[in-house]
Amino acid sequence: MGARSSQSRGPGLNETDGHLLEYFRNTFSGGGGGNSGPAATPGAQGITATGGTINDYTQGGKHYRSHTFVVSGTLSVSAAVDGDVEYLVIAGGGGGGGGYYGGGGGAGGVRTNVEGHALATGNGDFTVVAGQSYAVVIGAGGRGGLYSGADNDGSPGEQGVDSRLGPSPSPQVVIAKGGGKGIGRETSIAGATAGYPGGSGGGIAYNGPAVGYGYNPSTPSPIVPSIPSSHPYGITQGYPSGTATGNSYGSGGGGAGGPGALGGGPVDHGADGGAGTQILIAGPNGAGAPGPGSTFGWFAGGGAGGGGGSNGARRYGGGANPSGANTGTGGGGGGGMQQPNAPATQGGAGGSGIVVVRYVTGTEVTTKCSGGLVQKHTSGPMNNKTTHIFRGSGQFIVPGSSGVTSVECLSLAGGGGGGSLNAAGGGAGGLLQSTTPVSAQAYTIIVGGGGSGAFGPGPVSGHPQYNKGQNGGPTTTGILAECVGGGGGGSNYPQRDGNPGGSGGGGSDSGSGGAGTSGQGNAGGPSSSPKAGGGGGGKGGSGSGTSSNNAGSGGTGYNSSMTGVSQDYAGGGGGASRTSTGGNAASGGSSIGGNGVNDANGTNAVFATGSGGGGGGYEEGVQFYGGGNGSGGIVIIAYPST
Repeated sequence: MGARSSQSRGPGLNETDGHLLEYFRNTFSGGGGGNSGPAATPGAQGITATGGTINDYTQGGKHYRSHTFVVSGTLSVSAAVDGDVEYLVIAGGGGGGGGYYGGGGGAGGVRTNVEGHALATGNGDFTVVAGQSYAVVIGAGGRGGLYSGADNDGSPGEQGVDSRLGPSPSPQVVIAKGGGKGIGRETSIAGATAGYPGGSGGGIAYNGPAVGYGYNPSTPSPIVPSIPSSHPYGITQGYPSGTATGNSYGSGGGGAGGPGALGGGPVDHGADGGAGTQILIAGPNGAGAPGPGSTFGWFAGGGAGGGGGSNGARRYGGGANPSGANTGTGGGGGGGMQQPNAPATQGGAGGSGIVVVRYVTGTEVTTKCSGGLVQKHTSGPMNNKTTHIFRGSGQFIVPGSSGVTSVECLSLAGGGGGGSLNAAGGGAGGLLQSTTPVSAQAYTIIVGGGGSGAFGPGPVSGHPQYNKGQNGGPTTTGILAECVGGGGGGSNYPQRDGNPGGSGGGGSDSGSGGAGTSGQGNAGGPSSSPKAGGGGGGKGGSGSGTSSNNAGSGGTGYNSSMTGVSQDYAGGGGGASRTSTGGNAASGGSSIGGNGVNDANGTNAVFATGSGGGGGGYEEGVQFYGGGNGSGGIVIIAYPST
């Protein structure tokens, strides 16, 4: 199986992670029959396991089963003859820097032992044992940096969060480090500043001679103490950012496949992020982002740097300036940029991480169509149906010989981010579900990522402007109409109105809620108080407005059993208020939208549900708080198996 090393191969330990949501144990752990796919027949490795989204596929003459996690969960093993599995662990990407010419966020660190891959060197075996469960923790992407409004400055983004496979501590735990945050202009304009380190390094804003370093043996030894410990330093997880010496353009964040580009060169614009890496561990296009030459399965591209000219490209899952990165790729967020006749922007959010485990089953599973994470259901609500699940970009291929002339399709865009300072929740991404005709062709699927929550915390004094949450990204299938990304939640004056979207963001500081898109979602809740924000709209209902100084809750979501188990999608984010003279914060819709919080940043929406982020509060006399990130969308396609 994977690349061999002298690393300990002892069995993992049982661990119950108190931070894991019971909802996702039920939803994604393979319970209820449908999501576990067909029972594994002991074959080449004799492994039977549940957890994550299961995909059976053939590659290089071998029949594999993969378990893909985009939310934290558990890999539970009930049988194992040869327990050596291959893995991919990617951390959350760093957020892009805010303001003019922000640096791109660094990609999340990459750990893999897939045989023959360039990044497998030094990564040891991971051995599963029957009767054991292995914790999986998915790191969130960092929020984009704040645009302050003063001299077009902006703050750094947020660091990406580590991802993990296996209990910690244990001899064989695999930890990927979060991507470095991109620098904002207000930091670098004060003096030459080195970029922030991470799995891959964060980019430079405006003027900075020293790159942000990644976890890489080539990193100079004096930099090593500044990189968060602990990590296996002889292993490459990513590369450094580019520099921005003597010019006014942001450099690209580092990627898993190479360094970020130099800001401003060779033409004057924000630099491209570092290349990602292609790892086809979840099947030909089961996970990841598009890459060069119409290929799929790419991860961990760096975010592009911000600039005043043409945008740096979105590639390998990293964000173009100033957009967020693709969900489930660990890409870095794009840096803030100058726009003609418009204010500078907040940086884009980094992409959330992913964990994939695979092994050889010896059993071929054939399906009529291909693409995405494929499951043939033999029980439950999707009995005798095949589903194709996309949480990133890919292709759904209908062969002429398939006999498939219609499919049921659920398409969901990314949710909007929550606002800052007694702010509103973000709106859910637009959602459509219907049965529709298809023809023999390849349908390109592009799944929208979640919008960045408005930056926070920060001081109120001398701060002239508060950012709204960013809108979520659209989802396109070629099968249904485009689904519109959720609207960002409003913030304190002057950014108080919620943005329109699939579902609209809530209003803050007596602002109005954003409108929803007909047939896809609902409006955000309005604010009638200068001290509270409304809830973001959801697919199942509008966000609630404020009541006195109490914040409004997020609109309810939409329930579907198309994955084989009952799941909620597209809930709105809850609004927030103030700690002393305000009222109560409010919860997100259907327990999947982010919650508003008065004395902290709003919480992120639950991953992979297309929900809105929660609004940030105001600790009076101390500081304001930012909004939670919206979560990325999903596409599910189903048809009869026989």
